[in-house]
Amino acid sequence: MKEINAVKYFAGTALAVAISSAAVAEPTRGFSIEHGTIAEKGAVSVELADGVNGFGAGVRAGMEKFEVVVNSGQVGSGTGTDAIVKVGLPALEGLSELDHGWAVIGGVSMYDQDDGNDYFNLSAGVAFTAAVDSLSFTVTPMLIVDDAIDETYLNIGAGAYYSFGETEYGTFKPGVEVGVSTLDGTDTLLNLGVRWGINERVNVDLVPFQVGGTDTLSIPGQIRVNAAF
Repeated sequence: MKEINAVKYFAGTALAVAISSAAVAEPTRGFSIEHGTIAEKGAVSVELADGVNGFGAGVRAGMEKFEVVVNSGQVGSGTGTDAIVKVGLPALEGLSELDHGWAVIGGVSMYDQDDGNDYFNLSAGVAFTAAVDSLSFTVTPMLIVDDAIDETYLNIGAGAYYSFGETEYGTFKPGVEVGVSTLDGTDTLLNLGVRWGINERVNVDLVPFQVGGTDTLSIPGQIRVNAAF
């Protein structure tokens, strides 16, 4: 019985390997949403993002049964300074034949300035990811308590991705992500892009097509680099 429970508990980590190339360790996120998988214990990576949405940087670190993400940009509005924790959960009983993983997510973003510009944002949600052959799918609902604008709302992100596997030039995984929100005045967001796994340590997300708010087509588009140690 203990062996079976252990297999179920670490299903999320196994799925993280299954939806990545054997030679490329991908971050446990899509272009803009978190996957239902967690990084392996001891795995650390840094992230840099630049493009039409501005510049950003963050860190992802795998711990025992959970992952810490610094500066995810997913804890409401504000300065972008935040931290989330993803806790991997056992595989679901009714989906034993489906490669899947899921995790609960909690986040906080706090900012306090002498001029009174301060806030304390919170987020809570769940991410679920499943893989069928070369296809993978993710859905991530998140409740945001946004003290910066005095609003509470629900964000739902969903993504689908197709892996072409290894090539002479690395791995390529095109994908599409959709984001909707109950926050008044927020447009539905659509991202079309591709993840390029250059080697086992470096992944580059290129998102040239973004719809929502101001529709944008740019080349090479929004760029997000994940470099693992």
